[in-house]
Amino acid sequence: MLLVRLLLAALLLAGALASPPERALSLLERYKRYSTGGLYTGPFFDPNSPNNITTQLGTHAYLPCKVKQLGNKSVSWIRKRDAHILTVDHYTFIADERFQSFIVEGTETWTLQVKYVQARDQGEYECQVSTEPKMSHFVTLNVVGRCHKYGAE
Repeated sequence: MLLVRLLLAALLLAGALASPPERALSLLERYKRYSTGGLYTGPFFDPNSPNNITTQLGTHAYLPCKVKQLGNKSVSWIRKRDAHILTVDHYTFIADERFQSFIVEGTETWTLQVKYVQARDQGEYECQVSTEPKMSHFVTLNVVGRCHKYGAE
């Protein structure tokens, strides 16, 4: 009888005897539960964070990266085309002063700001968390020409 109880306990812990709705939870639902219930203690990206940002030439672009339960980990922004580390937390590691990373307290969102966007800024940017192994969320920046009174560029 003790062996049966131990086996049942092990199966319950492994999730094998969970109700069908529990087993069918999506990754998104699990993250939601972990973030509200405190069962998961490591950082993770909000699955609702955008993967594409479109901005006009010459304007400012804001690439968001929402990291939940960051703890003491760092957030870096990396430009994929040349693997250049742009920022780590609030520190900027590129001579181009148009790039800056900031977080609005209470939002869990690290934003890469690109001022006065140029055509060459278009491409993929990586938001990376300093876990082991590293975690990444990619955001593609699309740059479009400005619209003029008598037509589009």
